Amino acid sequence: MSEDHVETYYSATARDKRGFPTLHGDISADVAIIGGGFTGIASAVELAERGLSVVVLEANKIGWGATGRNGGQVTGSLSGDTAAVQ
Repeated sequence: MSEDHVETYYSATARDKRGFPTLHGDISADVAIIGGGFTGIASAVELAERGLSVVVLEANKIGWGATGRNGGQVTGSLSGDTAAVQ
């Protein structure tokens, strides 16, 4: 059961919100990727560009989980970690 994205910058600026159909029956591919977050989608694109057939299985919408909820910044100066700011 697919849930809507939470209200974030990423969901608000997404260009394509159509979603994809629920998988019914069998499907054949060289690679099956479980999870449509950053790593899953990046892996799917890389493998497809190398000529493999890829299927991505996601319970909700692409980018629905942690990928769509954070900016992924790692900045020692904002965390107060002075060792990273030298």
